[in-house]
Amino acid sequence: MASTINTAVVTQQEIDTVAILMTPAVDRAEGLYERKDLCPDIVLIIDDDPEVLQALRKELRKQNLTVLTSLDAREGVSLAKRHKPGVAICDIRMPELNGIEVCEAIGQVTPDTARVMLTGFSDLESVISAINLGHVNRFLCKPLDADVLQLTIAELVGVSKVRLERSKSARELSNKAAELELLNTSLEHCINERIREYEQAKLFLDMSHRERKAQYFSAIKVFSGLTELRSPQLGAHSKRVAELARLMAIELECPPNDINEIYIAGLLHDVGKIGLSDEVLFSPVGSLSKELKSELMSHCAKGQQLFIGQPDMESISTLIRHHHERFDGEGYPDGILSKVIPMGSRILAVAEDYDELQQGWLAPKKLSEEEAMSFVLKSGDTRYDPHVLAALPPAIEKLRAAPRLDERLLSGSELIVGQTLSRDFIGPDGYMWLSKEKLLSKHFIDQVKEHEAFTGKPLKVYVFRLKRSGRNAGR
Repeated sequence: MASTINTAVVTQQEIDTVAILMTPAVDRAEGLYERKDLCPDIVLIIDDDPEVLQALRKELRKQNLTVLTSLDAREGVSLAKRHKPGVAICDIRMPELNGIEVCEAIGQVTPDTARVMLTGFSDLESVISAINLGHVNRFLCKPLDADVLQLTIAELVGVSKVRLERSKSARELSNKAAELELLNTSLEHCINERIREYEQAKLFLDMSHRERKAQYFSAIKVFSGLTELRSPQLGAHSKRVAELARLMAIELECPPNDINEIYIAGLLHDVGKIGLSDEVLFSPVGSLSKELKSELMSHCAKGQQLFIGQPDMESISTLIRHHHERFDGEGYPDGILSKVIPMGSRILAVAEDYDELQQGWLAPKKLSEEEAMSFVLKSGDTRYDPHVLAALPPAIEKLRAAPRLDERLLSGSELIVGQTLSRDFIGPDGYMWLSKEKLLSKHFIDQVKEHEAFTGKPLKVYVFRLKRSGRNAGR
């Protein structure tokens, strides 16, 4: 015959003593700490009735479970956050917070903890709320049946153990998958990377005879070139972001040195993405899995690490780390907010999102310039610094109207051997055919003319104007 749990009267002092004795030894010895994983063998009981706590604790100790108790709802939520119990038992009626609110709060701090509601009455509306809001797994009616209690808790503890194993296995599989993805990417691009490294090393040696300041900017170009070698799209994006951020900084009347650092940070802000896969780089953020999104979010810290310890790069590396922080504190990697975020990072955040929206890397589809502008301006209350956001429209107008008096736009038939490129030339196949400041060769010109003859459309090649005196000056 089933027996009901005897709720003998106990004093508050006895309950406090029980709570102390049931606290894990490591807690008492080392102070508060928070578990990372669910602990299925811990059961948390929250009830404002000390008699119920004592009775339930006595029954559950028979199952060799660690039992934590609390008379206070808020303290109970704190215990749940710290100890990650496999099961939490809560009375539906308590002062300050009711059982539904407590279960909902527990679900936020430890989602995998199974929740059991104690109730002495049958109220359909409360049951529905408990399920929808508190995500309660079981209901137990008072007076409690000892056998039903033990069977229920044993079942939920077993479920918690399965969840724990599943979580550990998922993490291991995710780590293995990330390692394999990185290895596959490295192997696939190994040959091309070696060729590119040789070209970059040669360029670096050519610049070694220049003064220190020239070496500094050349080094910046090398790192920026690595991004472009990984993907011409990514390289072009970095240049657009850098130029727009520079104009915004000018609009905001930043000091000249800060403007220079913001421009350099814009060129290098995505250097941490070099090792990422195309799926991570060019898919809309909302479509990525949790693991891929986490991989993408790591690029800020990786970019900073590349420049830590480099002369004159400390402040620039800080701008790179924080360019995805949000003004409301919901960004990454550190979740800092408001004016704690460096001004340069706040500027880069606006310029970055404006360009990525047009590339289709943030939204499900590519937005036009006007749509991207509207999207960014409407998000100003949360994502961006309103003061910085106000500089975007005038900066874009200057970007569109900026004169380039030092260069000419030519087609293939107008090109001459020996002319110098004023911009990197990205061919119609998406690869860089020739980098900025290189001399035009006959082979390059023939390639351009051949493609124009095949498609019937001229290609755009930007070259520096020749500086001559007399009538032909500025030609």
